[in-house]
Amino acid sequence: MTVDAVITVADWTPEQAAKALGKSVRTIRRLLQDGTLKGYKVAGQRRDEWRVKPVNVSALKPDSVPVSPVINDENDRLWQLLKEKDAKLEALTMRTGYLEAQLENHRDQIKLLTDCQHKPGWWSRFRSWFNIR
Repeated sequence: MTVDAVITVADWTPEQAAKALGKSVRTIRRLLQDGTLKGYKVAGQRRDEWRVKPVNVSALKPDSVPVSPVINDENDRLWQLLKEKDAKLEALTMRTGYLEAQLENHRDQIKLLTDCQHKPGWWSRFRSWFNIR
């Protein structure tokens, strides 16, 4: 006897479970995958589909799942690392903006130069052949 043959009418789809438990369908699927919520898969038209054993709402309260202090410390460390990276990213963004402004300023200054200031004309090249000043 396979699991497909034991399906009862009282078993919920993830959508029905989400509505009954006041959660999103995505949360129900995540709880099924990590084993917090009891369920099983059945063959569907396109792919396997979840079926959820009916539960009462108190079974999913956060108080029933103990949180390890190690996980809290790891979360705090990761949040601190994220804040540090955000600060560095903001500093680099400001530095990039400053450098882009400087580059634009230099380009504007180059446009203001006349041809004779940054490139010798034909007359000065001609004079240089004869060392005429």
